[in-house]
Amino acid sequence: SVHSKACESILECTPSGKHIAEVLRVPDNSRSTFNDWCELLFSGRWDFDHLAEVGQSTFKHSEGRVIALEYKPVRNSEGDLVSVVVIATDKTVEFKAKEEAAKLQSFANMVVGILRNKSEFLRFVSGSRELLTQANQILKANRFDAESIRGLRRILHTLK
Repeated sequence: SVHSKACESILECTPSGKHIAEVLRVPDNSRSTFNDWCELLFSGRWDFDHLAEVGQSTFKHSEGRVIALEYKPVRNSEGDLVSVVVIATDKTVEFKAKEEAAKLQSFANMVVGILRNKSEFLRFVSGSRELLTQANQILKANRFDAESIRGLRRILHTLK
């Protein structure tokens, strides 16, 4: 097999001489399905691109890196599939950027919602302040009888 040094870093092994399921760390309980998928790829009975879409699309990296997998056919002069190239791409930076963008978008949506419903938000803050004052009074009283604990639970549940 042909592979690069980057491949060794991304897939955390030297793939030469290993079955693709071992290289991609296909779990034992999925190995049979993966092998059936490989067999279908080489059978020529189904369109390669459609089958490639349902193949394992990510690699579980030990350091939590996000590794995307793509499959490309290698055909002989008759058009028969003779090999498959697996392209493993580290998408960690892109994934984290999308994750951060989603967090920022969520925060922006929250701010816009507050601005659109300012009076409702102020009522919420006022009500929360009242509940926290009540909780504080229960705690300061050092009364932890069943009724006080129920009251504290009710306040915390309401704040949640």
